[in-house]
Amino acid sequence: MLKGEIKEILQGGVDLHVHTSPDIFKRRINDFDAAYQSKEAGLKAIVLKNHFFPTVDRALLVKEKTGFNLIGSITLNKPVGGLNPEAVETAVKEGVKIVWMPTIHSLNTAKRPDIVTMFQEVINPEEKGISLLEGDQPVQEVYEIFEIIKENNVILATGHIYPYEIVKIVKKACEMKLKKIILTHPFSTLVGMELKDVKELTDLSDNIYIEFTCYDLCPHIKKPLTIEEVKYYISELGPERVIISSDGGQVYNPNPIDMLADTFAQLLDHFTVKDIRKMFVKNTSYLIS
Repeated sequence: MLKGEIKEILQGGVDLHVHTSPDIFKRRINDFDAAYQSKEAGLKAIVLKNHFFPTVDRALLVKEKTGFNLIGSITLNKPVGGLNPEAVETAVKEGVKIVWMPTIHSLNTAKRPDIVTMFQEVINPEEKGISLLEGDQPVQEVYEIFEIIKENNVILATGHIYPYEIVKIVKKACEMKLKKIILTHPFSTLVGMELKDVKELTDLSDNIYIEFTCYDLCPHIKKPLTIEEVKYYISELGPERVIISSDGGQVYNPNPIDMLADTFAQLLDHFTVKDIRKMFVKNTSYLIS
């Protein structure tokens, strides 16, 4: 049972990054489990993420049955056509709140399928990943997708793309005045950004938030972050620019709520309850508004 400060931190929080079944990968919990567990813990909402399919249909159905706010998203990997403006527009019309750039089919991950064991089940290392750039500029589809994101006030999340791609497309997103941008766990080994580059981007706009996930600390990925590294990065960036998500749902990890509780407990010797609630409640609530 959750107690004390952890329970307080979770109240009204939003987990923007949860993996559930049905999925191609085995998952610890299904959509209904996630809804009931999050509701019991006092969360306000969670976002369902899937590397292969939009989750908005599922989110709406489970929300209707459980009364808990599940939110859909779309990840621009190959099953949806990659950088496919039509897929984004359709998903947004139905209620998607986050558009993730490519993850498992990004150039960055396609060349390193062994970075997460289960990724090797679906990635052909001889198949080229999805490139977001032509020369040093975003491809035309990126511009079209950004226009849809801007017009509908949804969130752009950078996915697992290369750091140099992140820098280019986020600068373009700022030029186009997108209002809600998340750098998806940029310090994780899945992405590998440097702090100086992240700071350079956050200096461009107050609309950019940096995600840290509980999964970044997981021993089942290559070179997980340490909690001390996470504390350092958050201190350097400031809680006002950070969000914390579970990125949970893997069969070898605890439930997402337990992952969050454990991470928050480790952060409490360095940050106040108010600081952590800013990262898990205030900033995330703004992003889904």
